[in-house]
Amino acid sequence: MRPTLSLAMRLLLATLLSLMPACGKKSPLPPTQKTVVYTVRAEVVSVPEAGKPGSEFRARHEEIPDFLPGLHSEKRGMRAMIMPFPLGPAVSADGLKPGDKIEIAFEVDYSLAGGELLDSRVRSIKPLPPDTALHFGERPADAMPSH
Repeated sequence: MRPTLSLAMRLLLATLLSLMPACGKKSPLPPTQKTVVYTVRAEVVSVPEAGKPGSEFRARHEEIPDFLPGLHSEKRGMRAMIMPFPLGPAVSADGLKPGDKIEIAFEVDYSLAGGELLDSRVRSIKPLPPDTALHFGERPADAMPSH
């Protein structure tokens, strides 16, 4: 005599087999941050020095008119200034020296929940010709964005 499975056991087995492809797969978590990339021209002020803790990559950058201080901020823009730029993992300041003119692409992470700036890092550095004219002064009043 051949053993037979009851209807209930067959249904249970079919249900378990249908769920197996989902095992081990994690449902994707909803994103918690948004990354925005900005590009700006700048002049190198300082580069990190090996063996000197606290040394950092700093640049004097031109104005960034589309910069968001917060993801949900209505006000946009960052004036020209000297500031540190943390280097991303694949970015090196080797070969750069103070006075070099460069183009920096940097990423800024914003929280989707509160909109605040969480982190930033340089994505790439591109050298510019030494005679590139950079503009660090005030914009004319008629070019100021209206808020």
